[in-house]
Parts: sequence; C-alpha cells; structure tokens
Amino acid sequence: MIRNIFVSLLVLSASSFAISKQDGVKLLAKSAQVLQKSRHSSLEFQVQVVDALKNQQNPQKGSLLLGPNDQFVLEMPGQKYYSDGITLWQYSEVQQQVLIKNIVDLDGAFHPSEVLFKYLQCPVIAAQRTQLQQEPVVQLSLDPRQQLKGFQKLTVWLNNKHLPVQILLHDTSDNIITYKISNVRTNVAVTAHTFKFPASDDVDEIDMR
Repeated sequence: MIRNIFVSLLVLSASSFAISKQDGVKLLAKSAQVLQKSRHSSLEFQVQVVDALKNQQNPQKGSLLLGPNDQFVLEMPGQKYYSDGITLWQYSEVQQQVLIKNIVDLDGAFHPSEVLFKYLQCPVIAAQRTQLQQEPVVQLSLDPRQQLKGFQKLTVWLNNKHLPVQILLHDTSDNIITYKISNVRTNVAVTAHTFKFPASDDVDEIDMR
C-alpha cells in the first residue's frame, strides 16, 4: 500500500515540474519563431466562458485564418468576420446581412489575434513542463496587462512543436475564458479574395464606413 502511494507520487512529480523563467522565455521565443515564419496560419478552437458567479456558458467552436497586417477570417456559429487589413465585413447568417466597417475605426476593440496570438508578446512569469490530455506540454504563466487590456492573468500551453494547444485568460471582472486549440496549420495557401467577404444578391450590405 505504502509502496503504491510512493510510486504514484513519483509519477505525479515526474509529470509536472518547474523550469527556469529563462527557459520559459526561450520556449516562448521558439513559439513566436514558428508562427512568424508563416505568412498565413490557421487553427480551430473551442472557447468556454465561466463568469465571476461561476455560471458556465455553452462552449462555442470556431476557426481562424490569420494573415499579416490585420488580415483575418474568423468563423463562429452563425457569424463570419472578414478583414483585408483595411475593411472589416461582419456577416450574420440569421439576418442575412453584412456590416461593413473600416478596420481602423475599431481602434483595436476587435481582432481575434488579440487573444489567440497576443501571448507571444507577453512577459513570462513562470514556466513548467507538465501534461495536458496525457500529452507533454510546456505551461507558461504570462503577464497580459500591457498587451491585452482588460485581462489580468494569462496561461498558455505549448506542445512539442511550440504551438499553442490551450489558452486560459482571467479578465479584470474575474471571468475565466478558455480556448482549446487544434489543427494549427502554418503557411496556408490563400488567394487574393480569401480575406474579402464574397458578395451575394441574397445578403443585405450595410456600409458603416
């Protein structure tokens, strides 16, 4: 009995152990290197929000295609967002309409990379090697306060390819937001029209520029 407990403790301690902050900084830099080498990256995600009262919202799935200079395509249930770096198209499937805005008018209020890739610019507080869903990962505790307004805590888990597999955020209202990330692809092929909303006679366009 005692021997079994001892073995279990050894396994537990081996599966999660702290590494130096300097090593964490190096691993974060490797993650940045992998993603920044890719002109266009894509991923799928599931986002779960738990508010300050511990009410848990239904998880939502989405996908993101990200390019340079504020180019992106974000797909969520019933909604799609397109940005070519100058214009943002916000499409509602239910209403069959698209709102057209200047990306500069948003003043950084909305951009998916603000959450999913801004971790690359956040200072490392602590780091450890651990497991997530029985896979070896590096867990980095980061300080998001300078780069992500409204958030006070940020944790990211990187796989052995230095790609994010989970991001955990605490905002200043004590809401907890978890992104589970999968199917990260780099150097994705795109066309000249990828980041523009495909106009259709069936969709009402509301130009707010």
